[in-house]
Amino acid sequence: MGWYDTILFPIKWLIAWIMYGVHEGLTFLGFSNGAGPAWVLAIVGLTIIIRGAIWPLYLKQIKSSRSMQVVQPEMMKIREKYKGRKDQVSQQQMSQETMALYKKYGVSPMASCWPMLVQLPIFAALFRLLWALGAVANGTYAKPAIGPIDATLANQIQHSTFIGAPLSTSMVNSNDWGTKIVALALIIFMMVTQFLTMRQLTMKNMPASALSGDNPMARMNKSMMYTMPLIMAFSGWALPIGVLIYWGTTNIFTTFQQAFVLWRMPTPGSPAHDRLIEKNKGKYATYRSEREGQYQNHLAGLGVSDDEVKSAATKISKAAAKGDEDPESALEGHPNADALRKGVEARAQMQEELRQRRVKLQLENEKPKPRTKETFMEKVMKKAEEQNQLAQQAQRVSGTQRGQQRYQPSRNMSKAERAAEAKRRRNAVKNTTEPGKGKLSDEEIQRRRVERQRAARAKRKKKNQKRK
Repeated sequence: MGWYDTILFPIKWLIAWIMYGVHEGLTFLGFSNGAGPAWVLAIVGLTIIIRGAIWPLYLKQIKSSRSMQVVQPEMMKIREKYKGRKDQVSQQQMSQETMALYKKYGVSPMASCWPMLVQLPIFAALFRLLWALGAVANGTYAKPAIGPIDATLANQIQHSTFIGAPLSTSMVNSNDWGTKIVALALIIFMMVTQFLTMRQLTMKNMPASALSGDNPMARMNKSMMYTMPLIMAFSGWALPIGVLIYWGTTNIFTTFQQAFVLWRMPTPGSPAHDRLIEKNKGKYATYRSEREGQYQNHLAGLGVSDDEVKSAATKISKAAAKGDEDPESALEGHPNADALRKGVEARAQMQEELRQRRVKLQLENEKPKPRTKETFMEKVMKKAEEQNQLAQQAQRVSGTQRGQQRYQPSRNMSKAERAAEAKRRRNAVKNTTEPGKGKLSDEEIQRRRVERQRAARAKRKKKNQKRK
């Protein structure tokens, strides 16, 4: 077992247990125990379990893609600002502004890659697991078993077939034309489903601005839509039948996932989102008419009209704006004051329910807003910076005190100058030790500079006298 299998062995062990568990469940439901369709369906079950496990990552990918589309206009402005400037400083400034834009909206360009990055080691581990079945069955593998798959189960999986093609064989290492035809059909199926899946995501779930030729992300999505199926075609001939079944099932599952996204939470501005908004507008209009009918019946029972309730609500709002402790006292003296108060409460409740229904039906603005809440790492960095500033302030204070202790007045200073200098230094130490005063004043800095220059002149003068 080489280093590649050693690295992948924990994932192979997990995959083996998942396949074994699905197989045991199928045999409990009545499938034959041994070589047969139960092991083929075990690979399908493995795919469903893995795709279900990474469902949160998939939702994060969708949200990140939407946010990237929203911030594209601002990113284009940054690129236009530094267009033609290839120097290192300009490139660094452009990168800093781009990262600040990502941080502002909480966008992560890597979030759209996580589902693929998670699946790649699983895909490679399944490939190596099926490849090693022969060695496990013959007892020539480096380990006696891979998880629960020992020699007996490995022999069963080896002899399990899909339309007559063994799961562990591939198009390149089989001499049977029936197996080659099945493998070719699975490769074509994998290419078609991959293309349709990416086309569904690109064409139906993206706004028109994201599909324009000037958008670099649109060009990348279109190129990926055609290159990914070609990559599958060139690599599929060496993949075992079981891996082709896994990848084809993954594409089908992804298609249903994207159909759910198009149905429930499409990208704002996309054709799917426009259809959903029109549908939700009709639902909201029906709900609003029913709720307003209930509201009017309630006002009729109170004996007041909607216009009177609106006027009363305006009076209460004005009183609250003026700072009155009891804004409802503005209705005192009105013959139906109690009824108007109840009407105002009923109207406010109706408006809140209508607002909640608009949010539920996705009729509010869905564009990502700038982040206002600090992340955990930002809080940690901010606290560390504050502690560093306090330490520097304490160091300045202690340095000033030590300088006061080591200070020796110049011999060229008169008695009055020495007294004034001592007073200034005492005041400087006092100011720096007071709370909130860690910096020296501009006058103190200038005075020290003059003192250093005077001491240097005196030193040079003394050296010149010694030479003479």
